[in-house]
Amino acid sequence: YIGLGMHTCNSIYTATGFGKWGFSLGFAAARIVADLVEGVENQYSKTFDARRWDLAHSAMSDVKIAAHVAKHFIGDRMLCPPIDIEDLASGQGGIFKDVHSDEKVAVYKDHNGEIRKFSPVCTHLGCFVQWNSEDNIFECPCHGSCFNTSGEVIHGPAVNPLTRK
Repeated sequence: YIGLGMHTCNSIYTATGFGKWGFSLGFAAARIVADLVEGVENQYSKTFDARRWDLAHSAMSDVKIAAHVAKHFIGDRMLCPPIDIEDLASGQGGIFKDVHSDEKVAVYKDHNGEIRKFSPVCTHLGCFVQWNSEDNIFECPCHGSCFNTSGEVIHGPAVNPLTRK
């Protein structure tokens, strides 16, 4: 969001939510806010308008997003198939209930047969990660964090790696 912060106030400006694009969007935010203060039309101000969000028009979308997050936050904890991790094929991964320890783990077995076990809990906000067999990565369905087969963050919002088991 870039621009005036509230519908009811024309003197407080905001620039936030840049994520990975802070460097480039920071410059854009400075130009947009400067133009707003000076009363100059800016072709990008409507695109980034902080007041474009309207509760009355977006409540249903917000409810759907919250339901999606809740589904994964709770459901993924219940739906972990039991597996003897030693039986996992090389180059494969997943979220399983370890039949030996009875704990839920994120597992990857490399092509040399080395098994890497992690907590399946995303270090961002606690949803369970899922295995993406196409890209060989662990992904969080709630906010999009991605972790490589060593548990390291390759894409945030998470900043910490998966906890090794």
